[in-house]
Amino acid sequence: MSDSYATSVKKESPIDTPITETTDAPANAATAESGGFLAKFKSLDWNFIRGSSFNSLGIAIARVLGFAFSFVVARALNSTEDYGYVVYVITLAGVVAVLTQPFGQHVMAYLIGKNHKDEDQRNAAMDNAWTVMIGLMFVTLLVGVPVLMALQRFSIELMVVFIGITCFYTYYGISSGFLASGRLLAAYLGSNLVQILLIVLVVMILEQNETPVPALIIYGLAYFLPMALLIAFAPLPVRFRLGRDWQRIRQIVSFSVPIWLSHILYIAYFSTDILMLEAFSDNSAVGVYGLTKTLSSAFHFIPGGITLVLMPKIAGLPKEDHGKYLMTSIGVSLLVNFIGGVIYMALYQWFIINFFGAEYFIGLDFGFLMAFGAILTGIHGVISAVMIGSGRTTQNTISRAAMLMAMLSLGFLLIPTQGAMGAAFTILGAATAGLLTFVVLYIAERRLQFFTPKAQPDAML
Repeated sequence: MSDSYATSVKKESPIDTPITETTDAPANAATAESGGFLAKFKSLDWNFIRGSSFNSLGIAIARVLGFAFSFVVARALNSTEDYGYVVYVITLAGVVAVLTQPFGQHVMAYLIGKNHKDEDQRNAAMDNAWTVMIGLMFVTLLVGVPVLMALQRFSIELMVVFIGITCFYTYYGISSGFLASGRLLAAYLGSNLVQILLIVLVVMILEQNETPVPALIIYGLAYFLPMALLIAFAPLPVRFRLGRDWQRIRQIVSFSVPIWLSHILYIAYFSTDILMLEAFSDNSAVGVYGLTKTLSSAFHFIPGGITLVLMPKIAGLPKEDHGKYLMTSIGVSLLVNFIGGVIYMALYQWFIINFFGAEYFIGLDFGFLMAFGAILTGIHGVISAVMIGSGRTTQNTISRAAMLMAMLSLGFLLIPTQGAMGAAFTILGAATAGLLTFVVLYIAERRLQFFTPKAQPDAML
């Protein structure tokens, strides 16, 4: 990536430019106090809302393409068991990337967002962040490969998916830090299109469907072509240079620890249902369950688009503005997802049976539980973005821990006997536990003052 982005940034749209300070907030605030609801409505940060809407639309398109990938794979492979293996390996790859993915996605975005005004400081932070990333890749392979071999879970396709995920989310974090929504969505959409085209060519036309391995290799490698084109023709002002400022590296690692812990809890939350189903049942059950889980991920479109803008935006705003952005984001997410939920429930049975077959349909109650759990999980993600952006990573980690505890306890109680339906109840209960934990932490901090935010060790970041 080069520095040429700086000379062309004025030609780009507001949603695809680095973070800038809001200059009209005092006037808006004064107007809001005197003009009632309409003035408050006008005082909203419409650049933020437009950017979030653009991201949400792009993510929705990308997720539709992602679902199209699942659709093509499910139709192309010979059985629900083969499709279940694809779901399982992608899930396991996310577990392997438990250190590298959040560092690229969240820490790099935070470093860029926090230092957006100072290019020298930003470069110094990112140089040392690259050193940390290389170290994380080395440690992951050094520890992960022997463990996977011992568990008889190691495979080449798993490593390909792991590397693809790590590289993509590193680009994700860099683009998010600069609020370069256009580039990020191009990477999203491009990788999805490449996946679908190659699956159609290799698996369906060339009939390489005796094993799910080609589908997984395609899934992992498809990330690289769009990113390579974007880096070559639309570079961001980030250089790849390994820093050796060990004090700054320690600062970055120290800041990252709560984020890693939070992501470990996050990935455990999103993986436990699949891993438990595979352990207590088989890949066929995973395939049937995974299809509806993929479909219900549509309710992550809106909160996902919001969080792309929200986390780096919060990092550059004064504390008193955080609540306004949080409540606006939650309100928009709930409103749109409620409308989408009505449509989802009306079409769910017809869609599953007609496009995939009756063997993939469990029941309307199952579809409802999965959708409701996905909506609550999306709201939790919005709150998490505010927590990370404001440097309050400890609170986010506590909430993730509560979600995981609920997931494990409910999972062991329900999944062995209830299967996919038990997993759906488990997701819903865990998401509820995470949100209730945020409520308890808020009350404790604001009313009882049991939790006083402490300064994070980010002075040099």
